[in-house]
Amino acid sequence: MNKILKFIMNPGRKAKRVSIAIIAFSLILNTFLVYITGGIPSAFAHTMYLTVLIAAVFLGPWVAGVTGIIAGLLIGPLMTYVLLPGHGEEFSSSLYRTFYFVLIGITMGDLLLFLKKQLAILHLHHTHDVLTNIPNVNYYLEAKRDNDNPNPFVALTLQINNHEELIVLIGNEAYGAILAKMHQLICNFLSPEAYAVFVDERRFWIELSHEEYHHVIEPFMAYLEQMNLVSGTIPLYIDYSIGVSLTGNPDDIVDRFHESDVASMYAKKHFLKHAIYNQSHEKDQSSFILLGELPQAIKENQLFMTYQPIVDLKTNTCQGMEALVRWQHKNNILYPGGFIPLAEKTRLINQITEWVCMKVISDYKTYDFTGSNFVISVNISQRNLYEPLLIESIVEKIRMAALPDYAIEVEITESTLMLNKQAAENMLKTLSLEKISIVLDDFGNEYSSLAYLRDLPIKKIKIDRGFTMNIVNNNNTRILVKAIIDLAHDMGYAVVAEGIETKEILNTLIEMGCDYGQGYYFARPMHPSDISGWMEKNSKK
Repeated sequence: MNKILKFIMNPGRKAKRVSIAIIAFSLILNTFLVYITGGIPSAFAHTMYLTVLIAAVFLGPWVAGVTGIIAGLLIGPLMTYVLLPGHGEEFSSSLYRTFYFVLIGITMGDLLLFLKKQLAILHLHHTHDVLTNIPNVNYYLEAKRDNDNPNPFVALTLQINNHEELIVLIGNEAYGAILAKMHQLICNFLSPEAYAVFVDERRFWIELSHEEYHHVIEPFMAYLEQMNLVSGTIPLYIDYSIGVSLTGNPDDIVDRFHESDVASMYAKKHFLKHAIYNQSHEKDQSSFILLGELPQAIKENQLFMTYQPIVDLKTNTCQGMEALVRWQHKNNILYPGGFIPLAEKTRLINQITEWVCMKVISDYKTYDFTGSNFVISVNISQRNLYEPLLIESIVEKIRMAALPDYAIEVEITESTLMLNKQAAENMLKTLSLEKISIVLDDFGNEYSSLAYLRDLPIKKIKIDRGFTMNIVNNNNTRILVKAIIDLAHDMGYAVVAEGIETKEILNTLIEMGCDYGQGYYFARPMHPSDISGWMEKNSKK
């Protein structure tokens, strides 16, 4: 069917010669049929319309018009006055019929010519990018489909790593012109047998023969580095990565380029000019599958909460708990490190944060945490900063639950503050107005800017476990931790130390004057139903 349409839409010289032969034969055949069936009154006279339409389809309106004149003469005057004299048809009738042959031929020819032009435009848009006019993936797949004997090839993905910065700098239209220029330079460098097609604003797919690939890959990368691309008066640097797929079924084109795409992303991530695909590059695929399963996990309550005690080091009593989410994924329990970093790259983290807060509020009421000033700490993600409505919703839920003012505190990391200080300030002020305490988590793990302690309404500082676990064996660490504790106390902040795993670490922190601690020395994270039993047992020590 595709070949017939192509023959009609864009007939070559051979097709036109065949069309002329068909039209000539049809004129003769139809004239003969009309003659042997008694002349014009025969229904076979109408078959001449088919001949005129064939001429309109393949040879255009003017040839169709000429064909109509010839057809009209053959079964008109020629038939009436030469082949079947005395048949009695008036000349005006023959002229009228000839006029209609010509009218139909020219009209249909014009209409088909218009349709061909419109279809050609649609086909161009289908096979070329509209903005840059670069041949796209459809063009490539169409060309490969027409090749009945595909040969093994090397699939390359050329990925532009800084495309977003370039678009911001020069705009979409100018960036499209740069892509077009880049495509032209690539095609000039490669052989005519190679393909280079546009995939999207950051990728080209390139097909090379194995022989050409081995000869040109190194010169090609050097050529890309030296490309002189300018937008107006602005010189541009194109940061790129190339992924290569050397093996695989040449018939499975999309799969081959999927491999080269993966390799190009691997090269970008590891700051390489190019990388050859192997299966280890897709080791993160299972993580993305987890990400796809997370929404359903939230709906079906596959997530559950555990709580790790925070102990007052002066009285050895439980001051509160840190809420830590877990995921019952099939037969395994996934810890936050296995799915929270993935969720933080998407808006799913907002759903998780809201679910955690609702569960903590519910657990606080269900298990009647009536201890003196018993606090549950909840972690807030950096992505939550961009959702003020989420924070307002959480505050409203805490207010509606009628919990004590001290019941819930929020932990926020230094990296979260650094991401958007203004958004963090707004969020923390909103929480402070509701008497929700703020804990600066993982202090010392990032840049430890003292401006945070000066400017933000923080109540506690949590020393990162990486410091805590080294205070016994590393004198410099001990000095730093002592300095942090003293500074925090001088500014009116309480200090919590994470990662207490031994009696020796605990005693060192007590000597330094640390206020609170948590870690495996006291207890591992536990189900909320186990908290009361643990607190009772701990109080007897």
